[in-house]
Amino acid sequence: MSGKQSDRRLDAWVYGGGKGFGNCKPPDELLHSDIKVPGDALTETYAYMIYVPEERISSIIHFWLHPNLNVITAGPMVYQGHKANQLCCEIFDIRAYHDASGLGDGSDMTFASGHRIEILEPFKKIRIRYDDADRGNSLDVVLTSAAPPVMRENNKHFEQICRSQGTLRLRGKSYVIDSFAVRDRSWGELRQESPYPLPPYTWMTAIFPSLRMYWQVSGHDDPELNPEWGSHFELRPEHVFKDGWIQRDGELLRLKSLSKLTTRDPTTRRPMSHQLHFVDAHDREYQVAGEVVASVPWQAWPNMICYMCLTRWTWEGHEGFGDTQEVQWSDYVYTFRSDGSHCA
Repeated sequence: MSGKQSDRRLDAWVYGGGKGFGNCKPPDELLHSDIKVPGDALTETYAYMIYVPEERISSIIHFWLHPNLNVITAGPMVYQGHKANQLCCEIFDIRAYHDASGLGDGSDMTFASGHRIEILEPFKKIRIRYDDADRGNSLDVVLTSAAPPVMRENNKHFEQICRSQGTLRLRGKSYVIDSFAVRDRSWGELRQESPYPLPPYTWMTAIFPSLRMYWQVSGHDDPELNPEWGSHFELRPEHVFKDGWIQRDGELLRLKSLSKLTTRDPTTRRPMSHQLHFVDAHDREYQVAGEVVASVPWQAWPNMICYMCLTRWTWEGHEGFGDTQEVQWSDYVYTFRSDGSHCA
């Protein structure tokens, strides 16, 4: 195949998107035990991102439930600066395939790692705690809504801007958390673990609190901008831009288009920087630059690598922070080997 896009079906979670917004309902904050979709790959996830940007610290507290298998993979990951692999993180305690029977309705869950997630007030306030005294690690943080959740058109995924406040201890050193980040939730879809014949796919968020401006955008590099993978993969134009929205001055808008180019380290393939051009529903254009200031490659499941990154964004002289989460599959990684050369 040589990395060319095949004709077989690509799953909705890879190319979902939409042109409108759905509606959040109170049960969407809790577990969706009423959904009866057959298949081992039926998935429900929580992801809570927390930053201490001035210290180049980022984190994800992740929850990955397979309801039809009754197993849960969950735990915290906190990293400072650039890490060579996930076990280099200051905190990495994600435990796989545990019995999910004791989760209740999802309002107060404690996992195998000991970390606890409490929904204190749906869509308004969430508390997360973790303690590992043997390694001098701990986390106690409250996430408070900074904006209403943004539901995808399919009513199976939302994202929300939250303010995180609390304390963090990494290997005996203490930090104060007081920052903004995006959390997300998804459910009701089959998230296959196939080795997709695709170039890197990038999910990005940015928060500019002083401007009351937040956005999420996701997609692949624009082939017209000559990404390094350009001669190895083919993408149909409608598959380059997956999804995106912007909240600006209290108004929520869809994004109409995206043109992106990510620069990657020639040896490790981690994202280093982004150049974005996108257009909102009012036809306002945005030129945004991103610099990745902390990162770690996370093998969330065996057939992929996800680079988790804290990114410093600049737009018209303003600075914000957010996530870069870039999924890379085997055809891309095989084609661009770790020594920077090509396998073929």
